Amino acid sequence: MSKDRYRPLFCTQDFYLAHQTIFKMWKQQFADFTTVEKVKAWVIALTCLRRPDDWFGGARPILFVEADDKLSLLSPITVKTFFDETQIAWPKNLNSTAKLNDFLNCYRIKPLPESALRSLFKLGQKNFPLLIIDHEPTPLELLNIQIRGQRIITFNEDYETWPDKLYGERDTLSFIIHDLIHADHFFKDEKQHQGQIGFYKLIHTIYHDADLEKLFLNEKFKSGFEYIISDMNAHPVHLFQTFKALLDLAVNENQMSNAIWNRWIIKWNLTSDQADSVQKINTQLFFDIHANHIEAMCFKKSCETGLAIQT
Repeated sequence: MSKDRYRPLFCTQDFYLAHQTIFKMWKQQFADFTTVEKVKAWVIALTCLRRPDDWFGGARPILFVEADDKLSLLSPITVKTFFDETQIAWPKNLNSTAKLNDFLNCYRIKPLPESALRSLFKLGQKNFPLLIIDHEPTPLELLNIQIRGQRIITFNEDYETWPDKLYGERDTLSFIIHDLIHADHFFKDEKQHQGQIGFYKLIHTIYHDADLEKLFLNEKFKSGFEYIISDMNAHPVHLFQTFKALLDLAVNENQMSNAIWNRWIIKWNLTSDQADSVQKINTQLFFDIHANHIEAMCFKKSCETGLAIQT
C-alpha cells in the first residue's frame, strides 16, 4: 500500500476486497451511530486501516478548538473500540479512552490531509452546513447546493460495492476525503465563502443561456464548466478568471468570445463599475481596483435573495 500523500486513487480494489470481514464488523458496530458519527467513524477507521502500523501522526500542536468536556459530550464514542479485533495498532502512550470528537481535535492521522481532518472534526456543527448524501450529485445539483451556502459528503455503507465503485478516478474513501477537503476550502474563510456563493448565483442565471448551451457541445468546455460550478472552490476573482479563460479557449476567436461574455454581463444586471471590472478580466487593463469591485459584487450577490446561509 502506497504511503504517499493523498491522491485520486487512494485505496486499491485489493484493499477493499481484503477487508470485507472487518467492514462487516464495523457496520454492525456503527449501526446505532448518528449519520454524522458514522461518517467520522468510517473515515477514521478506513484511513487508519490503510496504514495499520503507521497511522498515528502524533498530538496536534494547535487544537482546532480548545479541548473541554463539551467535546466528549457531543459524542461519547471511544475510538479505540474501532480497532479491537483488527490489525490496527494503538500507540502505547495514546489515551485509550479518547472520544470521537476529542480524538479528531487532538490527534493527527497520517493518511488524512489536515484540511480533511478539520472538516471531519467540524462535521455536525451548526456553522458548518455540510450535507451527507448517499449519491454523487450532478454538477447542477451541487451548484444549487452551493448557492444555499452548503457543501456535501457522498457517503454510503454498502461496503460490498466498494471494490468496484469509482467516482471518476476516485475510490470510495478518496471521494469522501475529496468532499471533506472541498468543504474546508468552501467554509474556511467567511468572506471568500460568501464571494463564492455570489459567483455561483451569477452562473445560475445563465445556466440555460443559448450561448452556454451551444458551448456545451464542446466536451472540453462542458467538462471545464462543470468543474468550475461543482468542484472548484476558490476566490471569486479566480473563479471569474478561470471561467473567462475557459470561454476564450473554447471559442478561440476574441471578438466572438468577448461578444458572448458581454451578453452574459448584461444578463447579470451589474453596475457600470462591476460590468467594467468583469469585462477587463484576464486583460492588461485589470487592476486591484477591478478585483475589489468583483469581490464586493459577489459578496453582495450572495446576500441578495436570502439563500446564502449566514454563519
